[in-house]
Amino acid sequence: MTVAVIDGRGSSLNNCIDTPDEVLPCEFRGLSEEEKAGLWEKESVYSYSNGELLPVFKDFSPLRRTLIDVEHPILPRSLGHGIGAMYGAVSRYVFGKNFSDGKLMGLAPYGNSDSHDFPLFDLRDGRVFNRYDWIDRFPAEMRGTGTNLKQNFETYANLALHVQTECERAILYILESYRRGTGIGKLGYAGGVALNAVCNGKIISGTGYEDLYIQPAAGDNGIAIGCAYYGWLKTLGNDRVPHDGTTWFASEYGDAVIEKTLSKFSDEIIWTGPHDIEGRAQLAAQSISEGQVLGWFQGKSEFGPRALGHRSIIADPRRGDMRDHINANVKFREDFRPFAPSVLATYAAEYFEGVTVSPYMIQVAQVPEALQSAIPAVVHQDGSARLQTVTEDINPRYAKLLAEMKSLTGLPMVINTSLNRRGMPIVETPDEAVRLLLETGLDALVLEGYIVRSR
Repeated sequence: MTVAVIDGRGSSLNNCIDTPDEVLPCEFRGLSEEEKAGLWEKESVYSYSNGELLPVFKDFSPLRRTLIDVEHPILPRSLGHGIGAMYGAVSRYVFGKNFSDGKLMGLAPYGNSDSHDFPLFDLRDGRVFNRYDWIDRFPAEMRGTGTNLKQNFETYANLALHVQTECERAILYILESYRRGTGIGKLGYAGGVALNAVCNGKIISGTGYEDLYIQPAAGDNGIAIGCAYYGWLKTLGNDRVPHDGTTWFASEYGDAVIEKTLSKFSDEIIWTGPHDIEGRAQLAAQSISEGQVLGWFQGKSEFGPRALGHRSIIADPRRGDMRDHINANVKFREDFRPFAPSVLATYAAEYFEGVTVSPYMIQVAQVPEALQSAIPAVVHQDGSARLQTVTEDINPRYAKLLAEMKSLTGLPMVINTSLNRRGMPIVETPDEAVRLLLETGLDALVLEGYIVRSR
């Protein structure tokens, strides 16, 4: 297997323990420790075989200020070269905040593909180099403030689409270069850039890889998994233990905690239950089919940025007005933001093209034009959908809900978005879930076996 890591900024070269000169570009070989301290990791590729992960090639970049000595809000604040650095910088320019990369990806389908034609990157020798001869096209005073998005929507959408397109060009170029260099057809992929679900959906068709695995917590939080696994294998010398594919790594809250929480809010809520797994799925499916928006709190929470049916907001994808309603009255966020479909895996190929296996909601598929009107709440502006496929073996409660939706509506699918509102992390505890119910336009909360509603 080839393992690729593409990130905004990794470790400095002097702190890397797996970088012999032969895996570095020629200009980074034989440097002093002081010189190494000024270079930062941006892309790496490894080969995995017989239990050993070995570096093949690692690329680095100096800080941006050492390459272009001007200040502009569209410029990266970190590295001078790198896909993640460029995407993050433009996201901040458009939305006025760091870590808005997902918003930029969601905005891109509203852009005009003919609006820009300048390259953001030079691609050569299997490497990516940022260009900055285009920044004067975008005045500093046009930067996003958080309040001027609608006023400049077309400008920002056109820029978002161009950046998305250029970053896809760069990502697919280097991944294909890695495949040709290693001759290996299986790819494991991680790093913050690996959260770009739109590009991920094009990797198999665009690079020649035959098999793809993307770490579901591909960003910085996923480093914790790597550290734990390294300690287990290398420090303690233990054997590898196959994982079941779930991402539920947090605490579980028993009936005593749930009942204590319900009692705490008893003046503000009413509830029924506890219902067994089949009963709660039937009640939830009935409510969803009637147009209600539910919070869905089941078991341990997910590790990573995606809600996958343990801490989710769920609704009916057949209702064309549902996206605007949830964005405005539940999530309190921008109206262009799309929602993902969760679908029983056995039916995915009936509704989606290109990608039909996506358990971690980390790849984008296309919805055939003839079906788009049937599930309008989860079809984005360009006919795409960030798909989650659900199987009974790793997500039995959620699969049961989708089966009830199929039985009731003929559609084995729901809208799925994270159980939170704008500006807050995904809900972890029962207390947080009930507070969210009371603070938003949720119609009900399925809190383990209890159906909870505001008074």
